[in-house]
Amino acid sequence: MAPPAASVASPAPIPSAPIPPACVPPAPALAQQEGAAAPLLHQLHIVTLAALTHKCGHPALRQWLADAQDWHAPQPPRLLAVPVTELPAQPVHTRSAHMLARYGSGSVAEACALWAAALLGKAAPQTHEAPPPPPSAQSLHNAAQPPRARLLLPRIVAANRRATLAVAMSAADAQTLGAALESALAAAAQLPPPKALA
Repeated sequence: MAPPAASVASPAPIPSAPIPPACVPPAPALAQQEGAAAPLLHQLHIVTLAALTHKCGHPALRQWLADAQDWHAPQPPRLLAVPVTELPAQPVHTRSAHMLARYGSGSVAEACALWAAALLGKAAPQTHEAPPPPPSAQSLHNAAQPPRARLLLPRIVAANRRATLAVAMSAADAQTLGAALESALAAAAQLPPPKALA
């Protein structure tokens, strides 16, 4: 299973912080289960940051990646450059008018995360090398294709509004994760109730 891809779009410093709750390993009670879900859940960590090609060299992003070596296991995230031309094809959740006008996508962070997750999930991301079909044919084409990636965490914006982040996972891996979580939940339901505190 390919772990989640996070997208960071930022011209400003990105603080070193723990990974979002959606990617934190499970609570000890679930982690100790002998079921098949426990090893899978331990793999939830961000392995790739995706940013627009022209943002990949930004000092704040490079510093964040360097800092991530200290807190991220088993290996620090790598950086994936996303071409601007890939943004409009991604089915984002957020609809920022400013980002739509500038990049053709409602959220750069979500589009980058979705593109990277699809790429890492062995699904070939859509490219824009061939001319797009007419709108009616494009609508039919999109309706027939299953999603290649799913957002785990839609875009969040830093307090100073100078950085955004989104987390995505390939659709196949999200389905596998869903089954593993259901298995873990079923195993947890079989546990004896906790002892009352005296």
